[in-house]
Order: sequence, then structure tokens, then C-alpha cells
Amino acid sequence: MKSWSKISIKSLVFLILLFKSQITLSNELPVDPSIQKGTFENGLTYYIKENTKPENKAELRLVIKAGSMMEEEHQKGLAHLLEHVAFNGSKNFPKNSIDEYFNSIGLNLGSHFNAFTGFDTTSYNIEIPTDIDGALDKGLLFLSDIIRNLDLTDESFEKERKIVEEEILSDLTSGIKYRDLFLTRLLDGSRYPKRFPRGDLEVIRNFEYDDVKDFYNDWYQPENAGLFIVGDFDKKKVFQIIEKYFSNIQNKTITKQIDFTVPDYTEEKFLRYQDEKEDRIELSILKRKDFLKINTKENYRSNIVKSLTYDIFQKRLDEVSYSNDPEFIKSVISDFDFGQSNNFEYFLVRLTKENIERGIKRFYTEIERAIKFGFNLTELDEAKNRFLISAEDNLLESKSRTSVSYVDEFERNFNYDEMISGIEYELKLNREFLPTISLSEINQYFSSIINEGYKFIEIKSPPNVENLPNLDQIKIIQNSAKNADIKPYESVKLNKLQINEDLKGSKIIKKSRVPYTGVQKFVLENGVTVYLKPTDFEENVIYFQSRSNGGYSIADNDTFPTAKYLSNILSLADIGSLKKLDLRKQYPRKSLNVYPIITQLQDGVDGYSTSQFLEEMFILIYQNFYNLNFDKEVVEQFKDRQIDQYINSSQDPQFEFNKNFYEEYYNKHPRSLYPDKEFFEKITHEKAVSFYKDRFEDAKDFIFVFVGDFEVDKIEPLIEKYIGSLKITNREESFVDHKIRFQENYKLFLYEEENPLNLNHIRFYNGYFKNTLKNRFKLYYIEDILDSMLMDQVREEKNLVYSISASSYDTTKYPVETYSFIVSYASSIKNEEKVNEEIKQVINKFINNDYENNKFENAKKTLLSEHLVNLKDNIFWMDLISQYHSYGEPITRINYIDEIINSISRKELSTFAEKVFNEDYLNIVEKLKEK
Repeated sequence: MKSWSKISIKSLVFLILLFKSQITLSNELPVDPSIQKGTFENGLTYYIKENTKPENKAELRLVIKAGSMMEEEHQKGLAHLLEHVAFNGSKNFPKNSIDEYFNSIGLNLGSHFNAFTGFDTTSYNIEIPTDIDGALDKGLLFLSDIIRNLDLTDESFEKERKIVEEEILSDLTSGIKYRDLFLTRLLDGSRYPKRFPRGDLEVIRNFEYDDVKDFYNDWYQPENAGLFIVGDFDKKKVFQIIEKYFSNIQNKTITKQIDFTVPDYTEEKFLRYQDEKEDRIELSILKRKDFLKINTKENYRSNIVKSLTYDIFQKRLDEVSYSNDPEFIKSVISDFDFGQSNNFEYFLVRLTKENIERGIKRFYTEIERAIKFGFNLTELDEAKNRFLISAEDNLLESKSRTSVSYVDEFERNFNYDEMISGIEYELKLNREFLPTISLSEINQYFSSIINEGYKFIEIKSPPNVENLPNLDQIKIIQNSAKNADIKPYESVKLNKLQINEDLKGSKIIKKSRVPYTGVQKFVLENGVTVYLKPTDFEENVIYFQSRSNGGYSIADNDTFPTAKYLSNILSLADIGSLKKLDLRKQYPRKSLNVYPIITQLQDGVDGYSTSQFLEEMFILIYQNFYNLNFDKEVVEQFKDRQIDQYINSSQDPQFEFNKNFYEEYYNKHPRSLYPDKEFFEKITHEKAVSFYKDRFEDAKDFIFVFVGDFEVDKIEPLIEKYIGSLKITNREESFVDHKIRFQENYKLFLYEEENPLNLNHIRFYNGYFKNTLKNRFKLYYIEDILDSMLMDQVREEKNLVYSISASSYDTTKYPVETYSFIVSYASSIKNEEKVNEEIKQVINKFINNDYENNKFENAKKTLLSEHLVNLKDNIFWMDLISQYHSYGEPITRINYIDEIINSISRKELSTFAEKVFNEDYLNIVEKLKEK
């Protein structure tokens, strides 16, 4: 044995440093100092963070580690039912007073407060205003009541028994057969397949009240709860509130232990599934492994290795999908977590009917190529570059993170011990670890996915696919790929994003400001109009939109099929000399994306970029106008895919019903017929190239809108160079009105299956109106008030449905001014007539102005509150400027929206509703069996 005294000082220092680095690498990660995280003596864990995105609001969430997995056999579904009952009364908020209070401060069920039950947890979420005295306090008091002080009355159990029964029936007829089968096979040997969160219908119909109370008393304990509060408030004051309401809740030790583990497979598992509801052919390969907690430096580094491996192999798969003769049309490598102990890595490949065997073989060939020869350094360097770009963008955008995104992150920390060290610290780790990750690690990780452990292989398709292989046939295809003469992958030098011509540009000849909006308007020498709205709503992001009238309404009847789908074809095009995939290799999609749009009435180019790639975004704008390249094979492949999809979807028994409604909605106008095989076969490459050039050859009537984090003086030269170089021909053009109009008379569309359990009911109220800003807000008022009235009377009072809603579906200005309003619900068959009668009563009450004034006042508060939120949203401003310009409405109207909201009276709404809710509606009824 070697004596320590013989070891040199140099070697000793090396060993100490090596040992120290290993300890550092495995140390737990710090908590971001801006987060106040703690645990009360009763075991409740809390997270508090100040954040002003959005302003004057806070996101509250209570998570109880009590989902369906904790249920006993006689309690299946009661975790879900308890979540419903929680809003039916508590010590401090008896009966439905919490709903009434939330509504009184402008909050709506679903959009501002809601709850969710999963396998492992139940969560209660509230977006609460912080500029209303006492609102935050009451929101937190209610969440504290949920843990210990729910009333759990007999009346609430019976009410929610009916509602949850309706929800389960709706679920059973919505096509869950495949989902249940897939999860049962995937999670075989575990408790999960026996505890789906929706529950068991017989249990819901027959449970004893004590069964729910037992679940509540067993699992709703402080030590089982996480409380997350993020928003625009004083952190110290919030802590005082939660300390008052949560710290003294008595804890009962939880003695029951639940096994969340899915056992490792002891053999290959296989599922071959064909069903009339499937419209795609897909092969998936899944592998289970233990969940990796991202709670140490070592694990964080391992997660980077995984991400890089996925990214590299995904780019190889994408090369196949984007090729001129792709063996498969889409592919994914990724993973997902399931529960507290399980992670599943998976491959998914989408195939065509004609290329099933060929596609599977090519997929396995790419796997074998990576296993035999590994990846190369060029691929690794490109992946590291993309990874770092995204990480740096995340830091720049971190000051604009929304409160709900922080709450989501804190919940992952609570449930899965995921790090919450902050974006800046993560970037530091990324910069530290990326240079240390070697090619051999990437190759080794990919090899472990393929070679370690048994897999779950699944293949599914519509029933018309006769050559769908079984497991033995898939194995034969896999072996043929293994035995093939495979060559190493060769990386090619990526072309740069550039314009191979001199751009002359044109000067800005006119500048103006839109008063009190922060919007500037430029007119260029070439006639193009540009609107600019610099903001600080989202750091490091710039959005843009451009529009010109025309669209595929311009196309003649022969060109129409091609024109209608030209946007889809252009999404597959190369950009100048740059391959589509090469663009994605150099610029992550989340950092740079520009794409053309051709709708029925308009043409345009839309997109976004980070500040780092601002000029690249302008290069792509120019390239999208003139240099999108696609050959005949691209168009033929697109046609083949659309025809395949049509044939597959036609296997659905409901297909003819859907097709008939689609066509009848617009009176079977030749341009609104359901696209079929004959329609798609009319698409040609020649027409696609011609129509693309025609739509973008004259830029004079285009308007551009830029909104986001930019400085005007820095973006001006780019506007002059790139948008100023867009060509003009001075043609006069607008859209063509083909007189496509909706069905104006009552018509019933009935689809009924044998022995139906449940029905979906949708009413379309379509009409013509003067499309003014005030009239649009009348529709928003009606939506809010009627939705609340229907929920109160049909669901909460009569317990006839699980879901019912009213919504303003759409409004148009051109070619004619129209509105569409929808009332929809799902219920059991036995309740259909009752529900329809209740809807009739509610609508009549509204028309007769016979409803509580607090409904009207609550809707007003909601609209005013949502407007304030919208004023801090980039997409809202971009769409608004573009729409106002198109509609000929002054952009300054944005300054008077609160006045418009306040000016609308109940009487005006009643008069407007009488026009909307006439008897000439389209009535869609689907009576469905269990699927």
C-alpha cells in the first residue's frame, strides 16, 4: 500500500481540488433571494415574491398534495368532487358568498378563479386585484378556509354530485377510450390506471357524505399544502396576512403512504390501435426512467446534456421531414414527467399511408446512424449556441415575467424539488457547464435512451389503414435498418441569412404622432405606412404585423384552391439561398420567427424577434416578400398530406355531419364548400408561385405595425433600408366580395349515435350590425352577464349541466358588418328539454332587463379591469393599431374605451340583446354514446 507521505504536494493539491469540485457540483442550488420561501411549524410551505407583471394584481395558488391517487376504492372521484364542494361554503364564506364576492370585484369563474384535480394534487387558483382594499386579504382567507374550514354540507354534496355526474358523462362521450387505454398500458403495474381523476360514475352516484369528509380530514393538512403568492404588493404585508391565517392551522399527521412509482418494464410493451376518431398515423416509442430532480448542480448539468442531445437528434429528424421526398412528415424527441417518480422519454413519428414501412425504416435508420457513428462536433457546437441564445434571451426577458409563470415554477419546486435559483443564476451555470460538456457525453446519453431498458411501442391509425404493422413486423423493419449499409452523418456549412442584392431603401418622408397613445406613424417614399409603439411591457421582444387588402378573395375559381392554402405551402419554403431548417439551426424559433399570411381578405407578413436579432427580422421581412423558394415536390407533398388527412378524417362517423354543417353555415357557397380530394388535386406549383408573387409585388398599400422593446432612432434606419426597399407598382386593389353570407334562418343540425349518453348543444346567433367600438363592447357586456346568469340558473341552481357558456364568437367589418354569438352546453340526454327551457328563461330575463343589477356592475368592473390589463400587452396594441387602421377608426379611441364602457346602459343592452337573440339561429345538437 502506498504511503501518503510518498504522494507529491502537487498530486495532493490536485486531489483536494478534484474532491472540492465534485462536492460543489453536487451541492444543492440556492434559492433566489427575491423569493421568500419558508415553512410554518404546522408544515405548510409558502412562497412569496413581488412582481408587477401584471400591475395591481396578484396570483394566488394553494396546492394540496391530495389527488385521485390518494383515494380509497370507495372514494374514486371524491378528490375531484371535493374540489367542487370547496366553493360551496366555508367558515368565513358561507354558501356561495365567495363567488358573490369575487364577482363583485370583477372576477369570473374560469378566467380569474378556478380549481383543478389531478392524479397527485389539487390546486386552487385566484387572480386577485391588489388595488381593491381587502381583496388580497379575503382571497388568502378563503384559501386558508379550504385547508381546514370547509362547511361540507349535505346540500353541497348533493348539488355537486349532480354536476360531477354531468362532467363524467361528458368526459365519457368525448373520446377518452384511447387516452384511458394508452395510460393503462403505459402505467401498467402502478396505482395510476386505477385512479383516473374524473372518478367512477357509480361512486359519484352512491357515495356517503362521510366518504368525502374522511378524504378531506385525511389529506387536507398544512404539511401537505403549498401556498404561492406572487404579485404587485408589499411582501412584508403579505407575510403578515398568511402568518395570521395559515400558521395556526392545526396539523394532523398523515400516516397513509402512496406508491407513485411505475415499475420498470420486464418486457417490451406494445399497443396497436385503430379507431374511427383517429385521423393520423403515428408511431411512438416510450421509455420510462426515474424522475431526475433538478435540485443540484450535477443534476442541472445532466439536464443540459439531455436538452442538447434532444436538440441535435431533432435537427436530424427535421432534415428528413423538410426534404423533397420525406419518408415521414413529422417527428419529435422529447420527454414528460408523470407524477412524482416517473419520467418518460419518447420518440414520435407521423407517417403517411403510402410510406408506413419506408417511414419506420428511415426513423430506425437515423437511430442506428446515431448509435453507430455518434454525433459530430459541428452539431454539438450549433446546439450549444442555440441553447445559450435561449438562455441569454430568458435573462433579458426575465423582468417581464408574469406572476403566473413564477407561481408555476414555485409549484414545481414544491412538488418536484425543482430549483428556484433565478434566471441570472441559471445563465451563470449554463455558461459554466456548456464548455465542459463533451461529445462523448452526448453520444453516451443517446445510447442510454436506445439501449437501456424495455420500451413501450405504440402505433395508431384510422381503420382504413390496412397495412398498419404489428410488433413483429415493426421489429423486422427495425432489424432491416440495423443491417443496412449506413453512412455517418455529415454536417454541411450553413448558409448565412443575407440578401444577395443591393438595397436602395427609401427615406421616411412624413412623421406624425397619435396623441396620448405613444404611437408614431411614418410614411416612406415608396408609399408604405409604418406604425411604431415602443413599450416596456416585455423586455427584449419586438412584434410586428403587416397587412394589405386582397387575400385569396382575389383568386379566380381555378386558382382558389391553391390560393386558399398558400400560407401553408409558404411555411415549407426555403428563404433565398437559406434552407428552412438551416434558419432554425442558427436561430431558435422563440428568438426569431417571420412568416407570410394570406387570409380570405388580406395578405401580410407577421413575426417577432429578440433585440439581438432585430436586423435579421428585417432581412426576413424583405425575403418573405420576394425570395421564398419552393419547388414542385414541396407542393405535391403538401397536396398528398392534405388528401391523406381528408381520407383519414372521412372515416369518422361524424364526418358527414361536420361537412354538412360547414357547408350549410355559408349557404353552400362554392367558395365555402368542404375541401375534398378533388379540391386539393387542383392545387398546382405554377399557380402557387404566381399567386405568391402577385400578392407581394406591390407593397404600397401595406401597413406595418411594430410594437415592443425597441428605440425608435435605432429601428428607423432598418425601416428605411428594408421596408423602404419594398417594391411598388401603384396598382389600385382591394378584396373581392364574393357574397359569401351565413345562413339566416333557423336550422337544426342533428347528429345522433345509438344509445346516446350525453349531448353537446351549440347555438349560433348570427346577424348584421353597425360594427362600431361601442357595439362591440355591447356584445362583450352581453357575453359576461349572460354567461354568469346561465351558470347561476342552469348549473348552480338547477344542477342540470357541468358546463354552459355564452360568448361573442366573432365580428367582421368587411365585406359586410356581422356578429356571431354562441350559447353552448353539455348535458345528459335526460336534461335536454329542461336545459333548453332554462336557457329560454334566462335570455328572456336579459331581454326584459329582469336581472340583478350587480350582474351589470360586475360586468362593467370586469371590462374596465381587462382593459387596463390590455393596455400593458404588446399583442393587444399590435392588433388594435392594425384593426383600427383597417376599420378606418381613429387610434385615439383607445383613450376613451373606459368612457365607452361606462356609457353603456342596461336598456341599451336589452335592446341590443333583443336583436341578437331571435329565433333564426343555427342549432347544432350532437347526441353521443360512450367512446
